[in-house]
Amino acid sequence: MRKSNTVLSNDLNAVEKYIGKININNDTFFVTKPNTINSKCVSQIIEFSKRDALIKKYTHDFVRFKDKYSFNRWHKKNKIIYLLTNKKSKLMGIIWFGKSSKNVFNKKLPRLTFAIRIYKQARGLGLSEKFFNIAHNDLLNTIKISRLKYNGLWLRTISENKIAIHLYDKLGFKNFQKMKNELIMILEG
Repeated sequence: MRKSNTVLSNDLNAVEKYIGKININNDTFFVTKPNTINSKCVSQIIEFSKRDALIKKYTHDFVRFKDKYSFNRWHKKNKIIYLLTNKKSKLMGIIWFGKSSKNVFNKKLPRLTFAIRIYKQARGLGLSEKFFNIAHNDLLNTIKISRLKYNGLWLRTISENKIAIHLYDKLGFKNFQKMKNELIMILEG
């Protein structure tokens, strides 16, 4: 895997940091960490949030990414974002890590939240685990360099989202708390 370096824009990002690549079935996918997200990428995220049945069923993205205003309001909350694109620079997935609000559910939760989306055209290819590992390793390196304290990640998912829960189990997340129809899972640091 190539070392991280800053590269000039592809179609999705103004400036991005190359983090790694994933080769599957003669296809190559790229993981980048954009400094800014341009309007074309934002439009793709908004479109996927409106049209992708699984995203609509299992996430709050239809609210979070309802329009550019909503996206910008979300983006200003200091998210660390990673994009997964194909050779043609088409968005295939997104991961973000964000700082938790104080006492969101429980004081014992780690400080960082985690979310992953693999969009319809990229599902079933085995990208999720590899995408997470590349992004998470970069996050850990970033935290180490900046000497911040890392105590793990947490996420909230719909209890009936069995495919996602299976992925989170494979990634090492453990069940932490059940709520009505949601589950909070943590990955200890």
